[in-house]
Amino acid sequence: MEDDGSPQVSLYIYGDGLDPEGITIALGHAPTKAWRKGETKPSKLPQGGSIAATGLWMLRSESTSSAVPDHIAWLLARIANRSCKSLGELPGVEVAKIDVYLQVTGSGADNFEVFADQLLSLGLLGVGLDCTTDFFPRC
Repeated sequence: MEDDGSPQVSLYIYGDGLDPEGITIALGHAPTKAWRKGETKPSKLPQGGSIAATGLWMLRSESTSSAVPDHIAWLLARIANRSCKSLGELPGVEVAKIDVYLQVTGSGADNFEVFADQLLSLGLLGVGLDCTTDFFPRC
């Protein structure tokens, strides 16, 4: 998460039989990170990474906007030239979702919206929407 409070919005694709290279070719865009089930996941720790329990292909939005719809638009634009209508059509894909992560500081609440046309696009892609919010009180 950025220190400026900007949301982190990512497209996650999971599956035990997931072939990250095949997903990259089908979506026409390289992932931020990816691995197959059973591979060692990259780690910054000296002891190395853990073994992946399932396959992953993840693309994180690089939008600098503080508006969630801008991040979703950024992600949808990156996979606009895909070779499939639904991500569930791709071999090995079990779950596809957009994850919105917000970090809220202070005592108040925060909110965001997702536009109807984006919800429709995500639904047609077979992509769910997860939202996670962490609250940190001001000290």
